[in-house]
Amino acid sequence: MAMRWERVEANGGDGPGVRWGHTCNAIEGRVYLFGGYGEDEQQTNQIDVLDTVNRVWSRPTVKGMAPAPRDSHSCTTVEDNLLVFGGVRGKKPLNDLHVFETSSNTWILPTINGLAPTPISNHAAVLVGKKVFIFGGCGVNSKKYNDLYSLDTEARVWAWHHVVPTGTLPGRRDSHTCTAWQHLIMVVGGHDSRNACLSDFHVLDTDTLVWYMLNPTGQILPPRAGHTTVCLESDLVVFGGFSDDILMHGDLYVLDLETGVWNRALVIGQGPCNRFSMAGERLDPQTSGMLVYYGGFSEIQTTLGDLYYLKADYDNVDSVIHKNIINGHMYFDSREAELFNDPEHVEPGNALRFTVCDPFFLTSSVDYRAYEVMFTRLGIYNLMELEGIDWKMYSRAVFIRRVDGSKYVLLQ
Repeated sequence: MAMRWERVEANGGDGPGVRWGHTCNAIEGRVYLFGGYGEDEQQTNQIDVLDTVNRVWSRPTVKGMAPAPRDSHSCTTVEDNLLVFGGVRGKKPLNDLHVFETSSNTWILPTINGLAPTPISNHAAVLVGKKVFIFGGCGVNSKKYNDLYSLDTEARVWAWHHVVPTGTLPGRRDSHTCTAWQHLIMVVGGHDSRNACLSDFHVLDTDTLVWYMLNPTGQILPPRAGHTTVCLESDLVVFGGFSDDILMHGDLYVLDLETGVWNRALVIGQGPCNRFSMAGERLDPQTSGMLVYYGGFSEIQTTLGDLYYLKADYDNVDSVIHKNIINGHMYFDSREAELFNDPEHVEPGNALRFTVCDPFFLTSSVDYRAYEVMFTRLGIYNLMELEGIDWKMYSRAVFIRRVDGSKYVLLQ
């Protein structure tokens, strides 16, 4: 999958400013940003709203009793309401639940029966049907959890339920993600009880309440925590996060949920810097698969206040490739090489030239992942090793030979 970044400059409004540990939720063309650490590293309980059509920020006058300022909470969209649960106030984990009615800008503290989850932060919450599921998190004394709770928002009386599934349970963790696809909940990565970052992938079938572990293939996602995960049709898009106290990520990985194959996304445009604890969300369906990301904490220890859109984009990749084919060669300047995510081969101010050898076929349906393979220097062969290949089997085979003599072959 090819993904196109766009940095968004607002057309009006002051905006939230810098923020990390916050949440973003999209409802009817608006993005609601709540909580987190803001200016002067102070926790906040403010709500800021982005009109995604006009790109204007506003801060509504709210009614009702707002939640205490917090970060590392969860915020789940249920119709036109936002359900804020848990997080941390200062260093104290929380387990309260507040509802924000976006239609009236009113905070409500609902009455909920049953035993609530233990006070936690850095957990994950997800909506399946009308049920909110909450998994994992970090509690008092940094204790990690792998408990699962549900809240049926369609019931006449709301009640917490401690769910005990069967199968292979994920280990205790925090700073992971939970994402819904159909009736499945997918848990990706996080921080375990030894503070090691994870790259495992667990799935909960909410119909049968059975956990199982998935072992995807392809370009496997490196271990990380503090990332974001958003479902885009049948693709799971993972952005950012950290692997230890020093290494942070600004990459994009995509898991095809139908095939179970990971790929590092082919990226067009200048994207966000490496970061963690940002917020990401899918915008409304009429935006044709647009994702939005805001803020986070960078690897140079700064809180960020930038806004980006991310969109699945094949047309731009196609145009860049085609316009650079001149007399049997493919030319990429430094900027375009960066678009194809290969900083190792970028020489500022110089053009990069790749010679296309026969047979060369390029169609509109070419697998763009092949170009990602090329620019990440995977699939390097000596051409002599390819003797005897039946080229009829590879009607879209693409040979690339770098001008310095190194040889590449790409087979779709």
